[in-house]
Amino acid sequence: MRRFAFTHSRLVLIWVCLGVQAVALAGAGVFTCWTFRRVISRAVEERILNANTQVADRYTDLIEGLGVTDLDPDGPGWERIQSVIERADLPGGAFMCVTDAQGNVVCHPEIRNDPSLRGLPLGKMALENASDGSGGPLAQADPSATVTGRLGFFGNTHYVATRVLPGLNARLIVHQPESGLVSLSAGQMAKLIGGIVMASLIVMAATGVTIWWMSGRHDRRLDRFHAGLGEEIEARLIQSLASRHALIFGLAKLADCRDTETGAHLERICAYSLRLAEQLRDQFDEIDDAWLECVRVAPCLHDIGKVGIPDAILLKPGPLTEDERHLMQGTRTSAPTRWAPSLNAWVATTQSWPWASGSPSSTTSAGTARDTRAGSRAIRSPCRPGSSRWPTSTTH
Repeated sequence: MRRFAFTHSRLVLIWVCLGVQAVALAGAGVFTCWTFRRVISRAVEERILNANTQVADRYTDLIEGLGVTDLDPDGPGWERIQSVIERADLPGGAFMCVTDAQGNVVCHPEIRNDPSLRGLPLGKMALENASDGSGGPLAQADPSATVTGRLGFFGNTHYVATRVLPGLNARLIVHQPESGLVSLSAGQMAKLIGGIVMASLIVMAATGVTIWWMSGRHDRRLDRFHAGLGEEIEARLIQSLASRHALIFGLAKLADCRDTETGAHLERICAYSLRLAEQLRDQFDEIDDAWLECVRVAPCLHDIGKVGIPDAILLKPGPLTEDERHLMQGTRTSAPTRWAPSLNAWVATTQSWPWASGSPSSTTSAGTARDTRAGSRAIRSPCRPGSSRWPTSTTH
């Protein structure tokens, strides 16, 4: 039962610690995601703009190598450039288009399916330059370099890179819709969140195993300590009982110094009382091991009262006078309750008084009567040899 209690407390401790840790990790994860979302978005934006720049430079060189000199609609030059635009396979929904000197669209991947795209005034749309944050129409972007930035495209935002096509008086524009940025950002965030979740699970698992091991180690050390403490307490108790018994029996031996007829039978009195108490154990619930231990020692004090009686009275061979009888009645000795709380009742009810059953202060309590019945009836003996109640024979 104690082991089950330890296991249950350990599980409760682990779940509480893991719960607190999960809340802390969740809060840290939310803060991390919120912080890195902006960083990731900016990083993805720069990555897209750099990729658009590379695409614009590569396809500008490719178109220049075609040797096209004009972009007349449905002409051979236009057909060759349109084919390049249509075959371009760019990631994230990106596409390319070509505008003329006025900024109107002349080539577009969907222009064959949607002819209305031809002549679209893309050059008039505002471009926010990514390098310096300046703004202006796309057609007025620096013709000597590849320019990148954000372009407002019919209510949407496109990340673009544009470069002038040499010899054609036209401009190549690489588009990346913002949805592509969101998609890439979501992919990066998904990787980040997955990493955070995996790391959190590993940390929580390590924490749970560590707490289980540490608490089990603590429980084992506590068990060993309790076992050692129990053995120490038992050894001290045995030592204390031995000292108590020696003290009690030493007090009882004092009677032997006053009356040699008394001391010789102390051991037999204790043995008789213990035997009778063991026989009565089944009849009285209050007779337990502790009670029997008391019975083992207490009967030896049944004659301790003789220590306080003068020798002239104790050893007198004839009848006592009235004054001597009153003096004996006023002499009472009992064991100190600090050492043996139950001995007073034993001593008081098992002393050998010649005029009554038990001591002059015999109690009428049913419990005390039962407590003393096993010893008092067995060990009661006349007070002194030579008195009128001295028996012709004894059984102990």
